[in-house]
Amino acid sequence: MDRLIERLATTTDGLVRFPTVEHNRDALNACAEWTRAHVIKRKPRIDTQMFTSNGKPSILFTTGNVPPRILMCG
Repeated sequence: MDRLIERLATTTDGLVRFPTVEHNRDALNACAEWTRAHVIKRKPRIDTQMFTSNGKPSILFTTGNVPPRILMCG
């Protein structure tokens, strides 16, 4: 349990360093890229797709070559 808490604290520390304000596209993109790299480093076989909608980045993580049966976003 201690390792899990330490990993969560380290990940949270990395994320809160980004000034992710609504109109700061550079910061939003940097945060999305950091998150993508963080996940890939730990799960190198995971598939990622990055999207941008209305200037806001999104990441879709999937496993395998099959699209998700249901994808909800808002």
